[in-house]
Amino acid sequence: MKLISYIAAGESRRHRRLGVVLDDGIIANLRAGYARLLNDAGDLQGEAVAAARIGTDVAALLAGGPVAMAEARKAAHWLERLHRDQADARGLDDEPLFLPFSAGPPVRAGGPLQGHCRRSQLRRPLRRK
Repeated sequence: MKLISYIAAGESRRHRRLGVVLDDGIIANLRAGYARLLNDAGDLQGEAVAAARIGTDVAALLAGGPVAMAEARKAAHWLERLHRDQADARGLDDEPLFLPFSAGPPVRAGGPLQGHCRRSQLRRPLRRK
């Protein structure tokens, strides 16, 4: 599972999201996808559970321990299948669950994928404060 912190183009840093890079180079919004997975399974508190277990960056996810990581993996596998079946799927707040990683500036990436970010001509990578 390849994790990435990203910001959609035109948004401020406080809208940072945690994503997972799918096999076909698409970024999936991990927290929004997990919330939808839970909601689709009948958990009406899916958004709150997703916010508690999957934060906006890798450090927050790791702080959640093994349960959070297991749920993140489950969500990543579910998102992979959902993208194959419904590439234009949306989250509970009607946000897109999937963004292209190499198609120009829909996202700014940070962390271990900064070098890839330059190669794929994404906008300037995030800088740590």
